[in-house]
Amino acid sequence: MNRDEALALMHEYTESDALRKHMYAVEAAMRAYARKSGEDEEKWGVVGLLHDFDYERYPNDAHSPTEEHPSYGVGVLRERGVPEDILTAILGHASYTGVARESLMAKSLFAVDELCGFLTACALVRPSKSLQDLTVKSVKKKLKDKAFARGVNRDEVTQGAEELGVPLEEHVQFVIEALRPMESDLGLGNAGAPGRPPRPVQTSTRKTDAQRPSPLVRNTHMKDAELAALAQAGDREAFGELVRRYAAQARRLARAVLEDPDDADDAAQDGFLAALRHLGRYDPDRPFGPWLLRIVANAASDRRRRRRVRRAGQIPPTLAAPEPAPDAVTDRQGFREALLAALGTLPERQRMAAVLFDVEGYTHREIAEVLDVPEGTVRSDVYHARQALRERLDAWKDWRESE
Repeated sequence: MNRDEALALMHEYTESDALRKHMYAVEAAMRAYARKSGEDEEKWGVVGLLHDFDYERYPNDAHSPTEEHPSYGVGVLRERGVPEDILTAILGHASYTGVARESLMAKSLFAVDELCGFLTACALVRPSKSLQDLTVKSVKKKLKDKAFARGVNRDEVTQGAEELGVPLEEHVQFVIEALRPMESDLGLGNAGAPGRPPRPVQTSTRKTDAQRPSPLVRNTHMKDAELAALAQAGDREAFGELVRRYAAQARRLARAVLEDPDDADDAAQDGFLAALRHLGRYDPDRPFGPWLLRIVANAASDRRRRRRVRRAGQIPPTLAAPEPAPDAVTDRQGFREALLAALGTLPERQRMAAVLFDVEGYTHREIAEVLDVPEGTVRSDVYHARQALRERLDAWKDWRESE
C-alpha cells in the first residue's frame, strides 16, 4: 500500500481533523526515524499514517486485545494485502494487545505516538504557540506535571525511548526537530492556518527535510480545562471535543425541561453557543461539566418560557389512574415511555435534579452548582422526585425487579 492509498483509507475512516493531524505528525516522526536508521521511509511513513485510522470509529475504551482499535483496523489492512510487519507494528503500538514490539519500526512507532501529541500540547500552551522555541527542558518539566495533558501516558513516553535504546532527552529533541518544519500547516506558530491541508511529504534524505506535518494534540486525551483554554484561544477542534463529551448529557438535561425532543436539541445547541461566547468566565479550577450544564439548563428554561410549553405540574389523565400490567412484548419500550411520561409530571427543577443524579451520575454538590440552589434543596428534590416516580411507575414494579 502506497501513501496515497493509505491517506485515502485514513480519510475514509477518520473525520476528526485533530485525529488526522495526529496521524500526520506520527507519520512525520516515523519518516525522520527511518531516514536516521537507513530504513524504508515510505513504509515507515505508511505505518505512522495508518496506526490510528480506525480509532475514531472503534475507540476500544475497554482495551480489548482482539476487538476494536487497533485489531479491527489491522483486519481491514490485512484484507487489502498490507505486509505483516506493518500490521504487527500497528498492533504493538497498543500495549494492551499483548503483541511484542520486536522490529525497529514497531519500537519507533510506540516511541513517537504518545510523544507527538504531548509535544503539541506543550507548544499550544506557550506564548508563541510554536515548536520552534520548545526546549527539552520545558518538555521534561511538563512531563512531571501530571495535571498537564493527563491523558498522555508518561510511562509509555519513557518506555518508548528505552526500547529504542536512546536517552529520553535525545529522543524528545529528535522528535521536536522532526515536527518543526511543518507546524504552520497545523495552526502552530505565528503563520498558523488551522484546517489547511498538509503539504506533500518531502522524501529527500537530507536530515533537515524532516517530514510532513507536525501534530495537533489528540483532543480526546486532554482534560476539560485544557480544551476550554484552547477553545477560548480560537481552537475550534478543542471546543468540538467539549461538545462531543457533553452533547448527550446536555440533550438529556434539556429533555427533562422540554417535552419536545427537537426543542431540547435546540436548547442544548443554544447552551453550547452561549458557553462558547462566555468561556472567559469559566474557572479552570472547577469542573467544566456543571458549569456547562448550568448554561444549558438556563437555555432550556428560557426556551420553555418563550414557547409557553405546557408546564409539567399537571398529571396526565393516563398516569393519574393505575395502569394495567405491561404486556411482555412491549415491556422495554413501554417502560421507557412510562418513565418519560412520569418525569413529565414532576416540577421542572425536580426533573433536572433527578436526571443529573440518577442518569448522569453528578453529585448533590455539583447539581447544586448546575441549578444554582443550596445542596440541601437538591437532596430534597432528588428524594421527592424518586418518591413520585416510584408511585407513578408502581404498575411496573414487578417487571423492574425481574430485570
